[in-house]
Amino acid sequence: MDIDGVVVDFNDAARQLLGHHPEEVLGRPMSEVLIPARLRAAHEAGLRRYRETGQAPLLANRFEVPARCHDGTEIPVELFINRTVHEGRPAFAGRLRPLRRPASVPAELHLRADFYRALVEQSPIIVAVLDDDGVPTWHSSDAGGVFSGDGRTLSDQLVDIVHPADLQKARAALGRAVHEGLDDAVELRVNADGSWRAVSLLARNLLAHPAVHGTALYVTDITRARAAERQAQVEAARLMTLIESLNVAILLQDEQRRVVLANAAFVEMFSLGVTPERLRGTGGGASSSPLAALYADAEDVERRTEAAIRRGRALRGEEIPLIDGRVLERDYVPIMLDGSTLGFLWVFRDITAQAEIRRGLEERARILSDLATLKTEFVGVVSHELRTPLTSINTFATLLEEDAETLSADERTAAMTAIRRNTDRMLGLVADLILLAKLESGELVLEESTVGVPALVRAAAGASESRHVDLRLDLHDGPELTGDGGLLAQLLDTAIGVLVVGSSPGAEVVVSAGPVVHAETTGCVEPAGSAEPKADGWRVTVRTSAADTATAERLLSTRLPHPDAVNERRTGALAVMLARAIASRHGGGLAIAVREPGVELTVDLPIRP
Repeated sequence: MDIDGVVVDFNDAARQLLGHHPEEVLGRPMSEVLIPARLRAAHEAGLRRYRETGQAPLLANRFEVPARCHDGTEIPVELFINRTVHEGRPAFAGRLRPLRRPASVPAELHLRADFYRALVEQSPIIVAVLDDDGVPTWHSSDAGGVFSGDGRTLSDQLVDIVHPADLQKARAALGRAVHEGLDDAVELRVNADGSWRAVSLLARNLLAHPAVHGTALYVTDITRARAAERQAQVEAARLMTLIESLNVAILLQDEQRRVVLANAAFVEMFSLGVTPERLRGTGGGASSSPLAALYADAEDVERRTEAAIRRGRALRGEEIPLIDGRVLERDYVPIMLDGSTLGFLWVFRDITAQAEIRRGLEERARILSDLATLKTEFVGVVSHELRTPLTSINTFATLLEEDAETLSADERTAAMTAIRRNTDRMLGLVADLILLAKLESGELVLEESTVGVPALVRAAAGASESRHVDLRLDLHDGPELTGDGGLLAQLLDTAIGVLVVGSSPGAEVVVSAGPVVHAETTGCVEPAGSAEPKADGWRVTVRTSAADTATAERLLSTRLPHPDAVNERRTGALAVMLARAIASRHGGGLAIAVREPGVELTVDLPIRP
């Protein structure tokens, strides 16, 4: 060491003893490399005294001192210092001899020290120690260029190693680290070996610890982690841009059905009034989510949702009606990894327009099917209605033609009466067919007035009381209908009469009538009560215990009084066709169904303003 305290020679024995390579020591002040921090002030003072006075009390004496090794540990050595000359200037030569460790120190303690030293040196985390003034006094071998051993405080070194944008944050963190420690990691960008690296900094104040007497810094390289995080952010941004560009509503849930992601189209479709970000973390089933209030049947949606999740298979094109009349189509795709469910992807599309078109087509197909059925029914009924009078006319006309001379006057009169009667019957049939055609085409102008349904039912039931059946009425009050009173009376006469006439003696026939709320508003037909929506129609139901009352053969053989001719009757089949046309002309309908053990005829009529 020269007179300025700089190491000018460092032999191989010293390297083996202390672990320093010569190139790490030569040209550097010995106090920075070999002397523990707590002894540096005394060392510097001794050098100044020698330069000023030429006095050196320690020369030519042996004494025990701690020497600082490359890994920052200290070992006791015996030091002998001689004066010498280096390049014409006074210098000092020191001979070091390791002292034997006290026998009182167990060998396992030395092994433990080596164990911890190896862990620190091989750790991917950089460890450094600052003294009271913030000067780095030791660092692990992987510090590589991050910390300088030039004697400057770490605060002064920050400008050389920390990214300018992070400099203020780094100084504030270092100030906290030196005085109180740093429990929360601080992320910085530092220049290590010529490249910018992202690091995480933690600190512990160990100034009071006798073995450390400094502030310990722990630096973790997180460059790769931040690069991966950045790449994930880029991919997420790309995915979100793609999702937002889709003209469908997207909802992504985790395995607990909490919202992970939703796009703007989802928020808009369900009119949620919040940003997609506000939905993150919300969860629960369909019945407890904000969407439940929009579903026409939230319990059914939840039931189908749970079933889809249990099956664990993709689901396409499931329709969900909303209370506002819209119809959504929902797709479901489970998100799986290694056989485990990570979440659920739901895709919603508004198919209201398509659903309306489809319903229109289905209704059109139904009407066409009904028309085809009615055509067949019409041909059968008309054929039956015409066959009997034509046969009678033909028979009597032939009789008059071939046996006119042999017939008596009374017989000729009877034949002519039969021909006239059957001709009148055919004229009545033609009138009924014309009425049926006008009703179905809408050409018939209704003579509208307000009518009470219970009164019409009582009148129709009164006309059938002479029959040998058990006729019971169950009538409820309600608003009046607007319609053609005569036609409506004919409708109810047929509805009750066709089942009464067709029932065997003693059969029970029950006629019920009351206001209802129809399917157009609720999806079903329910009796209107005080707690229900306002009634929008009437339903008249006729039930009989005779199971064969409504068969085609029975309707063709059953004859009902003609409303416009006192002594004329029409078949039940033709009467039912006319009744159905009257109900349809008033915006309603008539249906006959077999209900064990009998038959049920239902008439629905809307309440029009």
